[in-house]
Amino acid sequence: MLKPCFTAIRLAGVCLLTTLLLSACGSKAMEQTIFSRIDTKEMEKLARSKSDFYVFYEDVQNITRRAAEYQAAYSSITYKELYEYETKYYLNSSFRAQEENKAGAAFDAEYDRDVRPALELQKRKWGDFVKNHDPNQYLAVEAVTGIWQSHPEFYFIVREPKAPVKTASISYDGVVKGAKTSSELETVSLTELRAINNSDNASVYDGITDPLYWDTHEMLIIVNRVELMDGSVYSLNDPEMKQVPASVRAYFANPCRETEDEMARELVNPYFKTRAEYVEMNYQEALRRANPLCYELLKNYK
Repeated sequence: MLKPCFTAIRLAGVCLLTTLLLSACGSKAMEQTIFSRIDTKEMEKLARSKSDFYVFYEDVQNITRRAAEYQAAYSSITYKELYEYETKYYLNSSFRAQEENKAGAAFDAEYDRDVRPALELQKRKWGDFVKNHDPNQYLAVEAVTGIWQSHPEFYFIVREPKAPVKTASISYDGVVKGAKTSSELETVSLTELRAINNSDNASVYDGITDPLYWDTHEMLIIVNRVELMDGSVYSLNDPEMKQVPASVRAYFANPCRETEDEMARELVNPYFKTRAEYVEMNYQEALRRANPLCYELLKNYK
């Protein structure tokens, strides 16, 4: 009755020894510098316990080829160190979410404490003046964009939200999304603008044959000057308007977080970062702190 028990114990011991040997082989291979090669048999053993090892190993080979010129700087990094760094930090979505939430909360607290009060002060300071003097307040021009036979086309919808407009000067151009200016602005009168008022009368950029043009571009529209029916004239060239900061004029023409961020950068802190920029900067710093050398390697060569 005792023999089966001894046999079982003996088999268990063999299995444990085999596991330890495999683990030792894998550990030895993982302790090598990332600039060395792991042989096929050892890779197979490692892949049994790390299902993503083949992908990781191939990625490392590509990284080390790109960083070959700087091998001396990174040769102390082992496969184990880089694998653990990627797993715990660099490719870990939970770690990213944790750091982004932490940074977002810090940004919101600082914004509410230092930035928002300063912006509200600027809005109160310039609010009524801009709303009454900026020509963009008296004429709202919206571009409707489309594609005609691969050419970008557009027409305008014109509204007069405050008072009837007698004459006006408007500049426009198709620009890369987010661009604030253009050296090729087309200036037209209100009469000309109203003529391009529906799809039947749309204008076409004949020189452009990109059916995806409006995916990367948008229409920049600036109302330069308006004259109301009562003879009142409002112009961006008015000396009084020139004293208003450009970001303030942009904000009142289009109140949104983007124009508010521009106000913060111009009037509160020239080094101001948006919430997205601040969060990303702090996330990257958290990755760097976790392992400066691995972070530098992946940042530069992955």
